[in-house]
Amino acid sequence: MNRKFLLKNSDILDILFKNQIVVYKSKITKFYTKISKQTTISYKKRDNAYYLNETTNSLEPKNVEIMISKNQYKTAKKEKISRSIKKEHFSFKIENEEYFLDVFKSNLKGIVILEVKINSKIDANNFQFNEILKNIEKKEITSNSAYEDKYLCLYGDIEAKTNKSNSMKFLDYSDAYDNFKAITTQIYDEILKYKDEYLTTKNSEILHKIRVNIKKSRSLLKMSSDLYDPKISKIILENLKIAIKQTNHRHDFDVFINYLKKVPNSSQVIESLEFVANQKFFDVCKFIENEEMDDVLLDYEILLKDSNKIYATNKFMMKKFVALTLRKEIVKLEKKLFKLSDESQNKSFHKVRFQIQNINYLFENFIEMFGLKSFEKCYKMSKDIEKLFQNLKDQDAWCHIISMYDKGEIHQFLTTQKDEISIKMFELRGEILEKKDKFMKKISKISKILKAYY
Repeated sequence: MNRKFLLKNSDILDILFKNQIVVYKSKITKFYTKISKQTTISYKKRDNAYYLNETTNSLEPKNVEIMISKNQYKTAKKEKISRSIKKEHFSFKIENEEYFLDVFKSNLKGIVILEVKINSKIDANNFQFNEILKNIEKKEITSNSAYEDKYLCLYGDIEAKTNKSNSMKFLDYSDAYDNFKAITTQIYDEILKYKDEYLTTKNSEILHKIRVNIKKSRSLLKMSSDLYDPKISKIILENLKIAIKQTNHRHDFDVFINYLKKVPNSSQVIESLEFVANQKFFDVCKFIENEEMDDVLLDYEILLKDSNKIYATNKFMMKKFVALTLRKEIVKLEKKLFKLSDESQNKSFHKVRFQIQNINYLFENFIEMFGLKSFEKCYKMSKDIEKLFQNLKDQDAWCHIISMYDKGEIHQFLTTQKDEISIKMFELRGEILEKKDKFMKKISKISKILKAYY
């Protein structure tokens, strides 16, 4: 049985040197490719040697470590499920007592763990530090699993109080309720800023920014609804949905008109559609200026200013909650993608787009928490494929606009455009379906990784 202690710093090395204690040092880099209740698989580089370790938890627990090649180690690195840990490992003896000291580096810098090897439980209970080490500042962590290598890999330093950067990053062990409110507060401030700017300039691009931020805010609130009182979150979600609908129509017209500006002989049609768009613009302005919009934002603000956690329902550790939420959304996406085929209606494609958008919002805010290249690659592919779905959604909206306004002198022109847009939609659907399987493999890999975090 061993006992473990968290040290304030690595000054113990100076003490050992002054007392002429022989110390052996090695450099270790370690990562995990599997962490579950049954099996843990890790890879380790110790100086210039490489090892694979597999631990199984069963009626007869087993721990097997074998030496592997550098190439095997490199190949395994592509499958890692967490950040690597780097540490300097020291071993030494004092009066036949064997000690191990780990001084962590990189993102775990500041963590110093001293472990004492003890032969029996009785000896462990009666253990006293040698006089040389008696006055070292320390805290026992023998029973604290947070300081096991696998949990340090997954969640980082439980004692961390601040981030090492000023950007919007979150500590793995911090409270999910506070952190999600911090994100949505940031988005809310953007909405207020653009709202004031829009009322002054009446600029359609500013309106689009309001719309995007409201959508993002609603998605994040809905995905994190387990954190909040369901009564207030339901009210806010409904109100934000109304605000999104109010801005959607104007956006569809703006995008369609921009498309038509590149089409020859479209000036008469553009003039007619701009007349309708201006009416939509008037409706949006009226909504943003009146008390209805203020009521939407007021309810939202009450939640965001809840410093006493009156509306908090469940307590979650940040990284676990993010992993759980992201995986939940990925599973939903996998089901929708699996059903998607060349026989699917456009609305089925639009539902997939909405689900991809949700996942991208989570990636955008939390990808740095995981520090994995596999996440970055998946996020890039997810953003690219979302653009295809967005183009399909826009063109489908254009066809609906044409169906409503293809009358009189502009009928023939709009009918021709509808035919051309329909061909483009058919091509887009084909491109999406062609990339579907590769995308599913990417997100499936992320889903498997996320299971280790909760």
